[in-house]
Amino acid sequence: MTDNAYFRTSDPALLDVVGYKLNPEWWSRPYEYAWALGHARGLGQVADMGCGWMDRPLRHGLALYCEMVYAVDADPRVMQLPNPTPQHLRHIVGDFARGPIASIGEGELDAVFCVSVLEDLSGVKLETALDTFVYHLRPGGRIYLTFDVLTGKKIMYPGLDFSAFETACRRAGVWYAGEVDYKLPPDALRHDGWNLACFHALLEVKE
Repeated sequence: MTDNAYFRTSDPALLDVVGYKLNPEWWSRPYEYAWALGHARGLGQVADMGCGWMDRPLRHGLALYCEMVYAVDADPRVMQLPNPTPQHLRHIVGDFARGPIASIGEGELDAVFCVSVLEDLSGVKLETALDTFVYHLRPGGRIYLTFDVLTGKKIMYPGLDFSAFETACRRAGVWYAGEVDYKLPPDALRHDGWNLACFHALLEVKE
């Protein structure tokens, strides 16, 4: 499957991540985590940006496959979360929508993972977030994103507008790696109660 498309209900999904059972109310996380972790094996230094102050297990899955994971969230409560693999996982307080993370160096990361966060950003914050990701990436590094997209009128949660997202990408000097399929398939992974579908995107820095 292309790395830039809507999730389908036939895509791989996970019931747990490294022994952490996924909440059945997380309608898209089983698919998002399966996609993200499918790209993680063998990576060195990575970041889980907007990892959440609750114990969402993507960071632990990344730590299984990567040399070091920086789990970054703006909420200080992230520092209170358990860390069973401190040699591979470090929690950091930081807001990537305001600029670079002080504890992560320029050009230090092989990859940035950001799952179900960007739909909460817009305008300058969205552009700053992508600029931050690029700042921390080494040459050839990539950005793995998932985000919600509205498929009808907003009911509860916002979706990420493709036009605004792609404008921010151009300004940050990143673009999709490979082909893009914008078509919403009949078997798209959807939350009909919120008029949302979930999209995954792989970005690379353009020379």
